[in-house]
Amino acid sequence: MKNMFLKILVNKIFFLLNNLILWRLLPIVKLWEAKLFFDTASFRAYKRGQLRWFDNERLLNDLIKKSINKYKSDLFIDVGANFGMHSFEIREKFNDIKIYAFEPNKFLVSIMKKTIRRTQKQIKIINVALGNKNENSTLHLNYFSTGFSSINNYENLNISLPIKVQKLDTFNFYKNFSNIGIKVDIEGFEANFLKGAKNTLQYVNWIIIELDNSKLIYSESSVEKCVALLKENNFDVKQIDYTAQTFSLKNTNIYSKETHDYYAFKNVT
Repeated sequence: MKNMFLKILVNKIFFLLNNLILWRLLPIVKLWEAKLFFDTASFRAYKRGQLRWFDNERLLNDLIKKSINKYKSDLFIDVGANFGMHSFEIREKFNDIKIYAFEPNKFLVSIMKKTIRRTQKQIKIINVALGNKNENSTLHLNYFSTGFSSINNYENLNISLPIKVQKLDTFNFYKNFSNIGIKVDIEGFEANFLKGAKNTLQYVNWIIIELDNSKLIYSESSVEKCVALLKENNFDVKQIDYTAQTFSLKNTNIYSKETHDYYAFKNVT
């Protein structure tokens, strides 16, 4: 018991050092085209050359850009924005599109705000989680990488933050925008997000969404159920496969326990 207490204490001290002090000392980085600040774990991975995750995210960002061009998107919603890599990259490429970045983790919100102050690249940051209810909840924080924090606490973490959860429909984006694109990466809370976005989905042309059965089970959902919900809203859904230099879209009815990104899109004439 004593050893467990000491381990938890050391982890909490490490977490607080990373998220209250050390990230403020990091330099701004040009990741792809945009300059932005990182959280400490991502910065360490970047400097060590652990670039596979960044390579996949770059390919995903290429798909976001292609989708914005194809559908002439007037609004990009970044759900689970992390430190803003996709939002700031899209702002660097597209001047006119409106960008809303939803991130419940206040530490990551602070990083995005610092990037805005330094670069003057404007995105709208909203410090809430998106789900199927308007309620107060808890975000469980990963010690080493804030991007893997979760509401469902599938990793049994013991550092947490009180947060607000709101339905996407609460924001009434569909009253002002008609060509909406969305990226969703919220660690197993995706089914809740989709249920709270039913009205908005009518005006969404494309969604890139990360789905993982081993995380969705904590919301009593699955990849199959999320895909079925998307299809009910007139989306075609394909799995995104990444290679070293590009990505491909494939049909699949087999959903493994591994994490995969999915591309849901509507056909346009």
